[in-house]
Amino acid sequence: MIQETKRTNFEDHFIHTLWGHQDILWVAKEADGLSGGLLTIWNANLFKLLHSFIGDGFVGLCVEWEGMMLNIVNVYSPCSLAGKRKLWEDLLDIKRSSRGEWCIGGDFNAILHSSERRGCSVDRRLGEITSFTEFVEDMELIDMPVLGKKFSWFSPDGKSMSRLDRFLLSEGFVEKSGITGQWIGDRDISDHCPIWLLSSACDWGPKPFRVVNAWLEHPDFKTFVESSWKSYNIQGKKAFVLKEKLKLLRESLKKWNKEVFGILDLNIDKTVADINVFEGLMENDVGDLDYIKRDALNKDFWKQIHLKESMIKQKSRTKWVREGDSNSRYFHQSIKSRRRRNQLVALKDGENLVQGVVEVKTFVKNFFAHNFAEDWSNRPNLD
Repeated sequence: MIQETKRTNFEDHFIHTLWGHQDILWVAKEADGLSGGLLTIWNANLFKLLHSFIGDGFVGLCVEWEGMMLNIVNVYSPCSLAGKRKLWEDLLDIKRSSRGEWCIGGDFNAILHSSERRGCSVDRRLGEITSFTEFVEDMELIDMPVLGKKFSWFSPDGKSMSRLDRFLLSEGFVEKSGITGQWIGDRDISDHCPIWLLSSACDWGPKPFRVVNAWLEHPDFKTFVESSWKSYNIQGKKAFVLKEKLKLLRESLKKWNKEVFGILDLNIDKTVADINVFEGLMENDVGDLDYIKRDALNKDFWKQIHLKESMIKQKSRTKWVREGDSNSRYFHQSIKSRRRRNQLVALKDGENLVQGVVEVKTFVKNFFAHNFAEDWSNRPNLD
């Protein structure tokens, strides 16, 4: 996707000079004189084009990719706030009347956070930040983690810089594509830097085991751990026995968690159903009702709700939680967002980038081996 082409006409020959691959398709929006212009080129074998759409400041494709309907939009936003808001509203209108996942990239001429601009005033841009943030939220898009440079635009004197360019992706597209982030590369004659998406389907090995705080609130947790620990019959040195018992306990806790907490939502639904049945009997004035059982159901319901929200809060790492928020889109997005932030995509070694499972593991091992190595000197022999 190319923004600000400054071209009023396009020909196949010119397009093919930009991309050596011959089997390509393209769609463009002509520039207004020497201002603006958009061009999107793609490999014709990659996906099936359903239709394209063009508006003020954007050109889009609706394609079928990997059994998914995907809307790909190339954006070059106006400089005025009114123009930006119109562009955002136009895209929202298209989303409301269409379906499928979204991948929007280009020059938005706006920032999402004050930290994305340096060397120029941010205060007068607060309204723009708010409007842009609302657009991203209304479109249900994700601003993926950034690698490489922090800013994508630099002024001619190099004193001002902003992150005006980015990709915004829908959750479904992120899950399907395995995209882990976006890379801001080096620029040359342009005042904008190129950006591309990073995708990783690497197997980093087993995930680390973590204790869930909600386990500690369960009345059977302590008894289960004690009985499980005593049941393990491991022979050998104490350090070996401890290591092997911890491995077995980890597997036991995983199974216990699945059996006890894995059906938590079902238990909550069943308790609610039982309460509603009881209240229905109360409305019909049925005698000899067990009100003690009704109170027990109510206490059990709130106990399960607190357990669920404790688990959700720990997973999302949010600083606050309200009753019922565990079912909201916000918390599910918080959990997924935290997973993305914690995901290891690459390591930076000075000016070099270390990528790949083997390469990253080797780099980490060598780093700690070097920093924690001890010079071997002559020491007294106790013999």
